[in-house]
Amino acid sequence: MSILQGKKILVVDDELGPRESIHMVLRRLGAFVIKAENGEDALIILKHNSFDLITTCLQMSGMNGVDLCMEIKERGITTPIMIITGFSSNLTDNILERTGAIDYISKPINVFGLIKRMEKALLVPLEVSD
Repeated sequence: MSILQGKKILVVDDELGPRESIHMVLRRLGAFVIKAENGEDALIILKHNSFDLITTCLQMSGMNGVDLCMEIKERGITTPIMIITGFSSNLTDNILERTGAIDYISKPINVFGLIKRMEKALLVPLEVSD
């Protein structure tokens, strides 16, 4: 049994393929998944729902993943965020630091790696700063 079972996860990606693939895998593991195809839609969903974990693509049309993370942080939402990216690890480490996201996974997505990192993210308690 996966730690993801019963968890509520928001998946944000403007590309249908990765969004649906992540959705299908998480549903098979028993997670409750809500999808958003852009940052603006994600913010609307976050107004009315709370989540155990958020995944967002870094590079999206409209509001990108960095802007989404910053807006989530500004709104005081403390849900852990994972970034999905095609960028290099040096650039991504800087982005994690700026946005407060807890982890990233590179594209193309390795499903087993994604699951492992999501499970780890859900096990680590968040540090809340004043």
